[in-house]
Amino acid sequence: MFIAITPYQDLSKSHIKHYCEIEGVIDYLLIRVPMNTEEVIQWVHGLLKNEFPKDKIIVHSDINVIIQCDLSAIHFRESDPYIEEVQASYPDMQISMSTHHKDAIANAKYLGLDFVLFGHVFETSSKPQQTPRAKSEVEEALQIDIPIIAIGGINQHTLSSLPNGFS
Repeated sequence: MFIAITPYQDLSKSHIKHYCEIEGVIDYLLIRVPMNTEEVIQWVHGLLKNEFPKDKIIVHSDINVIIQCDLSAIHFRESDPYIEEVQASYPDMQISMSTHHKDAIANAKYLGLDFVLFGHVFETSSKPQQTPRAKSEVEEALQIDIPIIAIGGINQHTLSSLPNGFS
């Protein structure tokens, strides 16, 4: 599974063009931005007008964007207390969560989440001066039976070094 994640910045029409160009090789686009709800809704509408598939869009934390854009996938930060409320209110919603250690992954499995992002696996500019997960941490995480997506510093150069077991 390949998930593109937006940069943490205000998104523009050039971002729409970029994501539409790579749509065929990604499974999902995770929208994680500092924009307010209305701005995200407008941006998502622009993305959809450019024929980006609705079922490939995941919105970070904002249920109002999900409702207004008629989307079906939401992503949360690790152990967000709002997860269980969203699960109860929207039982058909795809729900995922960011994780950084095996206990959070185990909790996600317990909650019945669809998948988790785990990282960061390699050095990445989005986490400067933070050490990537140790090999032992990765191995422990991969023992838990839930789809786990590696995140952090994954590109054409590091992909071949990614440990087996990630979804």
